[in-house]
Amino acid sequence: MAMTHFNIEEIKETIATCELSFRQGRDLLIDPQGIDSLRARAADSGDMLPDLKQQCQALLEKSPEAVSTFESCGESLEAERMAAAYLFFEDTAYSEWAKKRITALIELDTWLYPVHASHIQHTDHTMTNTGSYIARAHSLLADVYSEDENKTLAEGLRKNLFQPYLESTRERLEWWTKEQHESNWKIMCHGETGLMICEFAEYWSESREALGLAVEGVIEIFDMVPPEGDWPEGVCYWLATVNMGLRLAEALKRLTNGAVDLFEHPALKVTGDFVMMLATSAGRVFNVNDNHDYFMNMHSEGIATLASGMEREDWMYIARLFPTDTYLYLAAVNPEQTDKIPERTTALFPYSGMATMRSGWNKTDTFIGVKCSASDVPHSHLDAGTFCIESGGQWLVRDEGYWPYAHAIGFFDNEDLRWNWDGLISVGHSTLLFDGQGQTWGKDYPGHIESLTSGDGWDMIITEATKTYPGLITKFIRTFLFVHPGTIIIRDVVQCEGERHAEWLLHYAGEIRSEGLVSVIENNGASMTIVPFLPDRENGWRCNDVLSTSTYMEEISQMDKSPTIRYRGFSPFRKADSFEFLFGLQIDGKTDGSEFDFETEGDSWVLKLNDQSVIRPDGDSLKMD
Repeated sequence: MAMTHFNIEEIKETIATCELSFRQGRDLLIDPQGIDSLRARAADSGDMLPDLKQQCQALLEKSPEAVSTFESCGESLEAERMAAAYLFFEDTAYSEWAKKRITALIELDTWLYPVHASHIQHTDHTMTNTGSYIARAHSLLADVYSEDENKTLAEGLRKNLFQPYLESTRERLEWWTKEQHESNWKIMCHGETGLMICEFAEYWSESREALGLAVEGVIEIFDMVPPEGDWPEGVCYWLATVNMGLRLAEALKRLTNGAVDLFEHPALKVTGDFVMMLATSAGRVFNVNDNHDYFMNMHSEGIATLASGMEREDWMYIARLFPTDTYLYLAAVNPEQTDKIPERTTALFPYSGMATMRSGWNKTDTFIGVKCSASDVPHSHLDAGTFCIESGGQWLVRDEGYWPYAHAIGFFDNEDLRWNWDGLISVGHSTLLFDGQGQTWGKDYPGHIESLTSGDGWDMIITEATKTYPGLITKFIRTFLFVHPGTIIIRDVVQCEGERHAEWLLHYAGEIRSEGLVSVIENNGASMTIVPFLPDRENGWRCNDVLSTSTYMEEISQMDKSPTIRYRGFSPFRKADSFEFLFGLQIDGKTDGSEFDFETEGDSWVLKLNDQSVIRPDGDSLKMD
């Protein structure tokens, strides 16, 4: 599964012995020789500079000294934003505010996020995030810091991050430091701290040792990336935190004069494919687990850095599909670098249990994302067999994705309390319920994607999720057949332990209505019809429209949030020991379902499409004549 390993010990030896080029002005992440060009591109980029000035004028109304441990990460980000304004406008009001904010932050007793204090000994990711933002801001403010101020700042950073980080990593004391640990925390903490060390390496005698530890942690994560380049936490978590590893790679390459180049790691040569293939053509993201369906600054910066560093034109197309207005994004997306529309239209990521199909890369093309995976990974949901559909530039079937965090009441208690949140459990996804019950969390209850195959004008994904419902079923095979450009057939074959009531869930976007047995989704001009064929109706059929609202306190804002789930559920009246569900979904379909001709043939059936295609059962799956 893993990538070809870098020799970590050799790299640590290189860091320990090579000549270091200590910082020479604004050279942590951007080329000082290219600042004039960067300023010119910012001026030509439309609203970037006016928006930045407006944000920073608002910050000038705030006290730079008003900081707290609880908000240190966001407050350090504000310092970097003011430093970026100084880079572009050279207004000392911005630089002085940023310096005062940084001074106030390093005078705090700790940056350890209070919610993490119960399970962290020395260093958490909010500490490393804060240190990284301060380092980036300091680099942009290079010409307004005196040497004495640099030394004072380095002493404060030693207290707040550098020393706790050494204590955490020398003996691998924190859970995120363990060699085989696999989560975004590891690359985030090592990458962000390593970036800070690159900025202040000349001030700490242990800098080379600490850089070696940071690089070791980042490489351990890179080494875990499978050959397809994916990550089970999902695109947004992976791209945000791999971006932190990329920043360390970039700064370290500068610091060591090219002696250490992490961009040569094979994981970085493929992981952009994961981002590319889970992106929709309309500029959204297949947002399984605790992910958003959009990119924030760090995500856009990450794919732009990958595209530029790997010289991948198709990745650069994705980077430009998700633009943002930061100096780091602008520095990575050189207007002279060409891009091209990706050629791939399907992808299977077996390690993460995700697969995608699409009719093309035009904004209105149809995109289908499918997930069926293990649940015992960070930020997982109980969603084996779930799917999303985008067409006409709009979601038609959506994923609940991110719900506001609430550590204090068990949001991350995977053993128990997490599974009280509707958006994280099976009822919050387009999968099945049995007797009202969903899937079970744990390493013993995985789902997986069996295959992705393609033919002339069609693609097919088969998932297997039997183990995810222990004690309830003995078989759950789900097949997605995508007939280009806009027909989707979904077949479920289920065997139960005893007789069960089964319900088929569809989490729609926009509005839904009934036209007889046909359901019609409409969302901002895009539409899809859903035609149920099996189970048959002779013993009754139920269609439920459910809206459920949850209210609880979100931890960062300390305000009540009320996220919702909304779905249409389909189910036969009666319990049974086996079920076969068969649905036809048609983009921009006829509300009478006449695109489909469904006929039974003895104990079997045949489904004919208007284009004369014929679909039949093939064991537990489908085939098309």
